[in-house]
Formats: sequence, structure tokens, C-alpha cells
Amino acid sequence: MNSETLSASTAATLERSVDDRDAELTGAVRCGAYGLYSALMASPHDIDVEEQVRGATNVLGTHPYGIDFTALIDAYLSRTQTRRKREYSELFEVGDSVPPVPIREQQEFNYLAGIREDLLRFYDFFEYTLHQRYAWAPDHISVLLEFCSLLSYRESTACEERMSCQLAQLDFVSRHLLRWAPVFADRVSTVSARSVYAAVARSLCDFVSRDYEWQVSTVVTTSRSGGRG
Repeated sequence: MNSETLSASTAATLERSVDDRDAELTGAVRCGAYGLYSALMASPHDIDVEEQVRGATNVLGTHPYGIDFTALIDAYLSRTQTRRKREYSELFEVGDSVPPVPIREQQEFNYLAGIREDLLRFYDFFEYTLHQRYAWAPDHISVLLEFCSLLSYRESTACEERMSCQLAQLDFVSRHLLRWAPVFADRVSTVSARSVYAAVARSLCDFVSRDYEWQVSTVVTTSRSGGRG
């Protein structure tokens, strides 16, 4: 995916490239981080992710952006599956008309037009197939995080489409996760500050902010005439 695909308003004058990334290393680490967050935010009613969460300790030993995931993983695993289900339901499912905390982006932003369509364009372009459990909710936060994990994985392994995956990550995070993660973290903490999901949401907000800043620092915008943007 390139600037012509996702940045039509600037495609006539600007081109983007990626510089100063050790893609195989940083892509793999970021893939693990986004994958862990995706697992932690998945519905425990639909899937038991304990094995995936336990395995993440080896992948994330490098502490990306100085974030230590050990305490987060320990907190999640210290809860029984029954308690996770209760905390998840109380936050994201129980409510008269809407849950206390929307876990779907379109629901959070009052069904703003274009959110779902933009997500599906990303998914279709990169041939990302939604799991049957989440086919009805492409804007579920766990799905968005899994998609980021997929793009990071492809960045670390697929040289031919590497830049496409890198630029798509920046666009996707800036359009969706960057504005949502702080709102989500605040809402969860307000409703249930001691829930394990409050700790996950705060950590996720921190990670998304730092990852966005890092990605921006590695993307170079150049005008077609040769000047720097």
C-alpha cells in the first residue's frame, strides 16, 4: 500500500519512503507486542489465549520502547478464566443500550461514517481474513491490533512488499489506534481501575503513542521535484 492508495490528497506532489529501520528485528518485536495486546483484549468468552500470552514472554524480552510486559502478563495470568470473563463482560458487554466501555471503534465514535469502510479497505488490500468469531466486528480493538501484528510480521519477512507494509502501519495507526487508545484507556480506568483490562489499556495507550512517534521518525516525505517534505 502506498501514498497513491492511502494518501490521495498528497499523492500528486509527495512520495514517502522508509529509512533507518532494522526491519527484520523491529518488525519481529513489534509483531510480538501487537500480537500480545490483541490476545489480551480478545474476548475470553470466545477464546482462551493463555498459551499465547505465556509464549509472549520470550518474544518481548527486548522491552520495546522501554515497556516491560512482565507485570502485565503476570497480572493477566493471575486471574482465572472465570474472573476474566466477568471483568470483560462488566466493561465491554453489560449495558442497557451500549456497554460501559465500547470495545468497537465505530461504536466509540458514535458510528461515524467511514470507519468500518476504511478498516475493510486495509484488510482487503492485505488479504487479511477475519476470524469467524470476529467477522461481525471488524472494528473490535483486538482485530485492529492483530492486523497491526500481521503488518509488522510481513515487514520483518517479506522484502518485496516491505515498504508497503511499513507505510500502511503508520497510516493505520494514525487513523485508528492513535486517537482511540487514550480514550479507551481513560474509559476503562474510570469504570474499573482495578480490572486487568485497565492495566492493559494503559499499557496499550503508551505503546501506541511511542510506536507512532518511532514510525514517524523513520518515514521520509519527499516532493516529486526532489525537495524534502
